Amino acid sequence: MKEEMPTYIGCKMIKAKQMTLGEYRGYRGWDMGKDESTGTEGYLVEYPDSNSNHENHEGYISWSPKEVFESAYLQLEDPTRITLNIVDDFIKPGADSARKGNHTVLFTECKNGFTQVTDSACVDPNNYDSDIGFNLAMGKAKNTVWQGLGFVLAWAKNGLKK
Repeated sequence: MKEEMPTYIGCKMIKAKQMTLGEYRGYRGWDMGKDESTGTEGYLVEYPDSNSNHENHEGYISWSPKEVFESAYLQLEDPTRITLNIVDDFIKPGADSARKGNHTVLFTECKNGFTQVTDSACVDPNNYDSDIGFNLAMGKAKNTVWQGLGFVLAWAKNGLKK
């Protein structure tokens, strides 16, 4: 029977670089296990806010399989801020829009599966322009994503203050 444990969410700022399992095991001076593949893709991960377990690193290091790592972490261009490139990349291509009266309603999906609905409107339906409506609604969607990613970055940098 599986042990029941409480569920947590969290956010950490880490350092990482691509490294196969074989490269990581060699870096640590460890032999490969008989059921392990040296070519398994992954990442060497350093947790700067934890005690070091390797002389070449200030923080605790471990190895993570590529799929696990890439589903949990977003690479930043600058560790101090969220950039427009990050926001643009976080919103999946292919946003759907529809006209509803004098409104453009836009449906966007993010890389984490979150979907959002934004809109824009013109005063006079005779002045409706779908391109303008789409661009204004997309601007709202980007601002929402930017704010959310900023919140996540602040959490990753500062942790939770208890």
